[in-house]
Amino acid sequence: MFATSLDQEIRNLTGIGTWEWNIEKESMVWSSEAYRIFEIDVGKPLAPSDMPHLRSHAANGVEAKVLREALRSGRPWNIVHPAVTASGREIWIRSTGRAERTGDRTVRLFGLFQDVTDEQNAKAELERSRILLEEMSLLCGVGGWEYDPALNRIHWSKETRRIHEVGDAFEPTPESLRTLFAPGALDIQAASVLRATTTGLPSECEYDAVTAKGRTIRVRNVCRVEQSEGRVTRLVGTVQDITRQRDLERTLGRTESLLEEISQLTRVGGWEVSLPSGDPVWTTQTRRIFEADDSFEPTSEVISKLLTPEALDLVSSAIRDAAQLARPFNVEFDAVTLRGNAVRLRSIGHPEQVDGRTVRVVGTMEDVTAQRKAEAEHRRYELLHEQVSRLSGIGGWEFDVRTQETIWSPQVRKIFEVGETYNPPLEDHPKFVAPESSEAAALLRKQAVEQGVPAEFEFQALTANGRRIWVRHIFQAERVNGRATRLFGTTQDVTAEREAKAELELLHTRLKVAIEAAELRVWEIDLETGVMRWDSHMPLTFAGPEMGQALHASAGLDFIHPEDRDTFAQQVNEVVLSDLPSVSRVRARAPDGTFRYIEIRMCLTSKYADRRKIIGVSRDVTREVTLNEDLVRKQREAEEASLAKSQFVARMSHEIRTPMSGVIGMLEVLLRAEVDQAKRSHAITALKSARDLMSVLDDIIDASQLESRHLSLERAPFSLSTVVSDIVALFGALARDKSLALAASVEASVPEWV
Repeated sequence: MFATSLDQEIRNLTGIGTWEWNIEKESMVWSSEAYRIFEIDVGKPLAPSDMPHLRSHAANGVEAKVLREALRSGRPWNIVHPAVTASGREIWIRSTGRAERTGDRTVRLFGLFQDVTDEQNAKAELERSRILLEEMSLLCGVGGWEYDPALNRIHWSKETRRIHEVGDAFEPTPESLRTLFAPGALDIQAASVLRATTTGLPSECEYDAVTAKGRTIRVRNVCRVEQSEGRVTRLVGTVQDITRQRDLERTLGRTESLLEEISQLTRVGGWEVSLPSGDPVWTTQTRRIFEADDSFEPTSEVISKLLTPEALDLVSSAIRDAAQLARPFNVEFDAVTLRGNAVRLRSIGHPEQVDGRTVRVVGTMEDVTAQRKAEAEHRRYELLHEQVSRLSGIGGWEFDVRTQETIWSPQVRKIFEVGETYNPPLEDHPKFVAPESSEAAALLRKQAVEQGVPAEFEFQALTANGRRIWVRHIFQAERVNGRATRLFGTTQDVTAEREAKAELELLHTRLKVAIEAAELRVWEIDLETGVMRWDSHMPLTFAGPEMGQALHASAGLDFIHPEDRDTFAQQVNEVVLSDLPSVSRVRARAPDGTFRYIEIRMCLTSKYADRRKIIGVSRDVTREVTLNEDLVRKQREAEEASLAKSQFVARMSHEIRTPMSGVIGMLEVLLRAEVDQAKRSHAITALKSARDLMSVLDDIIDASQLESRHLSLERAPFSLSTVVSDIVALFGALARDKSLALAASVEASVPEWV
């Protein structure tokens, strides 16, 4: 054995095992601690060939190289390498060994095994921690430093070197650091160290530094003092480049100030709700919206009183969805200010998340009461404009000269029979203009663009369905800096107006022809001025060439026959008072001094006219009056002749009736006498003929009396059934002669006498 029992016990206590390899005997001897380290049963025979199985693959090459060198030259070794125990557990082993040589040949190797797994793990953990600290330092931009007063030595971390833009070869010393501090910075740091020394607490300060590249930066320095027996033994601290942070803070300050000014100008406030507390925070402008002072602190309870129930449900639901579903929102709701004024508010909210969890909801608050009222008013005006446009048939349009875009109103689309969303591109414009109108339309459009003069013209257009229509265009150019940027105007379908105008012209022509053919004179009297006017082409009966086309109505009365002046004046008054048309006939003096019969028709214009007038039509009816007088005279003569004829016929009928009565009487006497059948038949025929002639004479007498108006009717009761029977008896013989049957019956309900 190469160790005493005491040495062995010490090694066992310290976890050190021993081993020996007798090369000549090819034998291995391990101590019990060595067996324990490799988790092998103590006393188990081992051979050199077992050694590779107890080393990891990573250590095989290293240890084999060391052993070969020891066998060759007898060089001792001291290495740490990984190994694998008999149970397969990976451990770290410190292996120390020496070679025993005889002459130039190694005869024995012996050494120590120590399980340094914990030590290696601690070193590895320490290295990982160092690397992690360096990475964290790099990520957060915080470097470290320490100062040993005893050695007057300063140590900087990599991040500290990066902050000051120095390389790894730079050695920080109190002298070299002076070049990296801006004027006054060393005094600030000295004061911070003094505070840390006095209070025993870490001290923080900020100062300006100058990097090795000459760049000025802002540095935050935190230091801690380690003391022993009242003496400073070590200074440690951190360094952080906060240049960007301070720049951002200054920018943020300016931004906040700008946002506050913008908020005041735009009247848009801000708010936030922190989660999970739900505590709201308002900006100054939001307080102003709710008419609260700057000291007002909003709470959920107060806010619930400022919102209507529907608004509270809407806002609560929006914030809840933003918090739970990360869903932004844009809502409008009704609220009441602290002074009781009703307002319409718009709020836009957005969730702020950290690691997938909403930590707060932020948003804006805007009073849109006036805006919504204006929009409602604008919609009413738009609706009114659309209704007026539809009723009047006038549409609007605009053409952007720069973008070549055209916009049509719904009425223009209706006029040209296109879809509800159609706006014609520039190349489609000619499709809606008739070929014969395209040149004039292009010329007017060019003048409007170049000269800026408004234009109005009517032209024939084509609808999308190919229908020809007449369109009235009124437009002008909008100019900016002397150049036309936009054309805008109105479009109206005047096809019906054109047709009505043509029809009116036709009617006017017909009326003119009719008036001339009928020799009518049209005139008017202005009731306000009393002036009477007429058409120069058809002057009034009394108007001479020297009178022109007008005179006062009172002067016109002088040309009317004195006997007819009251009639004419009364007719005028009736028309004015009753507002009904009237017809009269008067005599008017012609320029040659004779009186002519004039038929006058007059009426009053509409009461809605600007100035009420009497419209009259005069016609010379002198020839008609003369003809009527001749007709009346001739009719009277004819009636007198007819009356004389009737009287003659009546007298002659009476003269003939007397002898006829005698004839009828004699024939009746003859029929009562006894005569042969032949004579009786002749007498009956003669009596019948005489009676027929008597009936004719009675009819002639009745007709004469009617014509001479001497027939008198008598009202007396008579038997209706008897009259009917007599009529049947009177005409029965005539009916039988014609092989007809004549019969009559009177219902029992008819009275006997009437």
